[in-house]
Amino acid sequence: MDDGKMPSDEAETSPGDVKKTVEDGPLWLSDAQREAIAETIGGAPRSSVEGANVDDEPSAGGASDTLDDAARVEDLAGRELSGVAAVEIDDGSLDADEPLREVLLQLGYLTIEQAERVRTHAAQRELEFDRAALELGYITPDDLDRARELLITSMAQRGGARRPVSDELVVVSEPLGLRAELVRLLRTQVIAQHVKAGRRGLATVSAVPAAGCSNLVANLAVALSQVGIKTLLVDANLRDPRQHEIFGLDRDSPGLSTYLSMKVTRPERVVQANVLPSLAVITAGPAVSRPQELLSSRRFREGVNMLLREYDLVLFDTPPANSSADALTIGAAAGYVMVVARRDHGFFKDISVLVEQLQASRCKVIGSVLNEF
Repeated sequence: MDDGKMPSDEAETSPGDVKKTVEDGPLWLSDAQREAIAETIGGAPRSSVEGANVDDEPSAGGASDTLDDAARVEDLAGRELSGVAAVEIDDGSLDADEPLREVLLQLGYLTIEQAERVRTHAAQRELEFDRAALELGYITPDDLDRARELLITSMAQRGGARRPVSDELVVVSEPLGLRAELVRLLRTQVIAQHVKAGRRGLATVSAVPAAGCSNLVANLAVALSQVGIKTLLVDANLRDPRQHEIFGLDRDSPGLSTYLSMKVTRPERVVQANVLPSLAVITAGPAVSRPQELLSSRRFREGVNMLLREYDLVLFDTPPANSSADALTIGAAAGYVMVVARRDHGFFKDISVLVEQLQASRCKVIGSVLNEF
């Protein structure tokens, strides 16, 4: 494992160190990692120093570069960008990493030969494609962040009519009020105890209806986005969804049910991007007859895993736990749960039973909120 020391441009480098970097892989890799890389590609991985093209002039990083990159990525997304209503069926043969691989190729961060080496290395080490590319030293974290951002932007829904957001978003409509201040207090605790710990998924769950779960998670999502956290809010309440009303979105536009019904190939294609700055939303989508079966599918878990890799935090709104098992299923996919209750509404026994059920479903309860509004 890493000893905590990263290579520095200011540190003196001996000829032997340079040779070690080029032949054995980046210096910060462990011996075991370098051996695995060498075994995978039949030689040494190319280091970031060796991989640099010294003939290329540095880019000014202006708006034209960004537009060119975005145009290339849009071309990758194909005709489906012009309308997410196009039907594509995922029969399980699609490579989940393929779009990201293509973006990295188009941006010039990988060559075709390097991409094949990364794919082989990923298979042997049981890594995701992006993690394997980082381990081989072909791309940097900044390269990966830029590629992901362009991929999500190119795939997201566009051009849909949006109404003004609801006054229920008190952090927007009444930013100086008591309720908004309490939401910001909750935001501080979530950032300190959840986001900074590297956790990216969080489902809000209530035991009974009318506990204010949908309202709370919507306000929390906006509050998190206001401090620059790249947030995605997923309305996983396929029975009685509310997030489209709160954010002024079309109830029947493509949403979570569209993806789970295999009408689009990837969850990014049902994202409503930039609903507010740094905030994206996936609505519940058109009504479906068997929500529990869809949420219990492998497709839902795989979609959640994709989204967790693309956002700083993904929040899930869920239906009441006493009416269906949906909340337990969603919480298990997200990994972490926050229980929401309302004062003088429901019984303590309801909360106790819910916590026991969540723990039995291997959901880690990070805390609870007593809603007084």
